[in-house]
This record gives sequence, structure tokens and C-alpha cells, in this order.
Amino acid sequence: MTPTEYADRYLPIMVPGPAEAYPVHIRRYRLGDPKPTKDGLLGAIAGHLFTEQKKNKSYRLSFLINGQTQSVASWGEIGVAIQRPFIGKGSPEDCQLVLQLAYRVGGVPPLLLQQWADDNIGLDCNGFVGSYIYHHLLGNAWNAKPAKGDPEPGAVITTIFQWAAGALDKDALDDLSKVDPSKKYIIARVDAAGRVMPGGPKAAVGHIAITQPGKIMKQSFVNNSMGGLDLEMAKLDMYNHLALQTVESTGPITGLSNNWMVFIRKHQHLPKVFEVRRDKIHKLDMVKIAPITKS
Repeated sequence: MTPTEYADRYLPIMVPGPAEAYPVHIRRYRLGDPKPTKDGLLGAIAGHLFTEQKKNKSYRLSFLINGQTQSVASWGEIGVAIQRPFIGKGSPEDCQLVLQLAYRVGGVPPLLLQQWADDNIGLDCNGFVGSYIYHHLLGNAWNAKPAKGDPEPGAVITTIFQWAAGALDKDALDDLSKVDPSKKYIIARVDAAGRVMPGGPKAAVGHIAITQPGKIMKQSFVNNSMGGLDLEMAKLDMYNHLALQTVESTGPITGLSNNWMVFIRKHQHLPKVFEVRRDKIHKLDMVKIAPITKS
């Protein structure tokens, strides 16, 4: 499964109802502390279990994950999975769980599920990349408990990037002629000293993206037209450079999207650092890029 195919699993999530499934797109960027809605949903789940188990001690709350029935006796068994989509770290399975229980237990009507999702849950950049690596490439179950140092959705960007690039970014590329169109690459923002920015609470905003194999332009945006967008991109030197298509979750609102990342030039002084712009986000950025060779 490619990164784009994995992203499609969020767009939409199918929420099973009694007669039909409701499509809900996880289409918003989400970063930071969860809204009180998360605690309200956990409280509703705990209250539902308490009420039903007073009637029948063997009662279990059932739900579907990828079409398979799962059940729990306590909200604590799914508390972490419930929280992840509220902080931008949810896998497609976590989002399936949250949306089902918001509808079935939390009292959110089907017609309001999309608005509820837009208001409360979403993905940040390492939430998406970490989920793709940890659950798809490494094959960990949706309810697996990551070990310290795993390249998982809750890991900081440096941990995920170094999983591909190695310690001290030793496998990060220094020469773009080595880019293999058939491979996937991780791209991470660096600071003024060329260090990958970890992100995380109270830290400067980092960023991480993954490339879509086969989507490459060796001469970006070669075009004879001279429309307004063309002129702007020409002024920003976005023509005739290597460009790779990325799959990423970007803020402050956009969420999951594909972008063409144009490698404008190699940094004059910082090793393995490149200056880039994206077709939808023209701001100049500095990044490192490393191939994914483990899966």
C-alpha cells in the first residue's frame, strides 16, 4: 500500500450504522491538546458500560474495526486509542473506533458526524507518517503498544526520521541524483543549524512528509503558459528542478494532501540540507531527505 492509498483510508472512514455506513472524512489538521469533547466521549463510554454491566455483568461493548467485531469490558482498554484522533495521532482504525462510539454511545447523529469530526479530530504530520510506518510498513496491530524509540504516530519527528536516516542522519541524501523514483523517502524540516526539528509541545513547529513512489519530475513545472501562477512560481525559482510528490498533513487547517515539493537548491553551507518550496505552499523551507529501506 502506497502512502496515497493509506491516506485514502482516512478519506473517508466508513462508520457502520444499522442500515448503512456513513462516510466521514478525516480532513482537518489537528495539533495540540484535545478539546473537552474527548473527555465527554470517554465519560459516555464509561457510563454506558456501567449501566449495561449492572444489568448483565458479562456485557461487552462491541464495535467494528476493518469489518471485524471487537469488544471491551472497560473503557480503559480503548482509552488511549480513543484519545489519539483528538490529538492528531490516530490511525484509520482509531478513527473508526472514535466515530462509531461518538454515534452509538456519544449521541452524535449521523448527519452531524462530519461536522463533529471537523471540529474535534484530525491528523498532524507525524501522526500520519508515523501511522503509515508503524501500522502499515512494520505491520503492528491497531491496538499495539509502541515501545520507546519506535517510529509511531506519537513519536517526535526526529525519532521517525532517524528510523530511516540512521543515527546522526548518516543515510540522509547529500546528492539528489541518487533519488530512486521507485522508492519512498521521508522528508523532514531542519533548523538554521541543519538539525531535524523534533516538534512536540512547546517546541518550534517541525514538519515531516513521505513521498509517493513513482511521482517525480526531474524538471519541475516545465510549462509554456504564462498565467499568474506561472509567473509567481517563476519568480520563486520553482521551474526546472527536481520535484517529488509528498503525502502529508499540513496546518493550520488543510490536513491530508498531496504536494509537489520542489528542491530549489542544495544549501551552501549545511551538509545534506536542501532548500525547497511546495506547489501549494510557496514558503521557502529547509529539509533533509532519507530513503525508506526498512519495512
